[in-house]
Amino acid sequence: MQQALWPKVPAPFIVPIGATLLLCVGALAAGLHGAMAPGAVTACCALVTGGLAVAAEPVAAVPLAVIAWFTAAAFEATPYGTLHPGTRRAAIAAGAIAAAALVGVASGLAGRMATSHTRGGTLEDVGRLSGLASAVDRRRQLWAVALAAIALPGLTVVLAAARDSLSLDDELLLFLLAVVAVAVVGGFWPAIAAATAASLILNWYFTEPLHTFTIAKPDNLLALLLFVLVAVSVSSVVHLAARRSIQARQSRAEAEALLQLARTVLGGDDTADAVLGHLHAVTGKRMQLLELVGSKWVRIASVGRDIGDEVVLRQYHPDVPTADARRVPVGERPPAVRHLGGA
Repeated sequence: MQQALWPKVPAPFIVPIGATLLLCVGALAAGLHGAMAPGAVTACCALVTGGLAVAAEPVAAVPLAVIAWFTAAAFEATPYGTLHPGTRRAAIAAGAIAAAALVGVASGLAGRMATSHTRGGTLEDVGRLSGLASAVDRRRQLWAVALAAIALPGLTVVLAAARDSLSLDDELLLFLLAVVAVAVVGGFWPAIAAATAASLILNWYFTEPLHTFTIAKPDNLLALLLFVLVAVSVSSVVHLAARRSIQARQSRAEAEALLQLARTVLGGDDTADAVLGHLHAVTGKRMQLLELVGSKWVRIASVGRDIGDEVVLRQYHPDVPTADARRVPVGERPPAVRHLGGA
């Protein structure tokens, strides 16, 4: 099976990388003190967003575009480090970055579709990395969303009451702790949602001027940008750690299954029905043993749900995508076993 020519990088990898690059663009603009041409910051942010969206899974373009707009609106022109979301400059940045993200996503989808039709195995290989998104089950994700829905408003009420005795740094750290807790429970995407909500809450309730999304002080904007970057990075690490744990459990289960299969064969019970029965017990899937006779695949044995008079076969050939399948009639039992297939 050949590897995909156009990979799809999961969001837990690409979003922290993009956030770091975008923060570097903002820092460069501020460091040059106005030397960058008008529109250059927006163009750089759009280029980073669109370029990463080409290689990333499509949903990753959303947080990338939000962070890119945040950076472009704050560092497009002097005074750097302030955010005024209602200005014409911010609207232009939003349009340019959204367009770049859409073009990047469309280009990535088109590239993956093109390679999936020209190379065998691409459809399966492209989805392999994106399986990282399933590191945490749906129930834990729902619990994480519920935790965020309770913790963030509760924390806001407590910190708003104690605003006079706390600094913005203290509030950022406490909200970061809540986001990390959400990441531990629910993985990457609930944590991203919690980080976004937390940044908006911090902006509205705890940065001057209060009760607006405008940020008047550069140090407050930098603190919020660093908060988002740290929250995204920590969420990514927690998510990937959960995925590695799942992969380790799967590897142990596969090793145990192979050991049991070896014991079955070495014990002399090596008939097709016995081997397929063991595989069916381990995987829970329908198993069938096929042999290529002439131009047809013929079923020799099967375990699981009755598959009737026809079987669906995936052809594993370098020039034929594994997603292609054809139906072949089941003939008489051939004399030899040459192919093992699972359905």
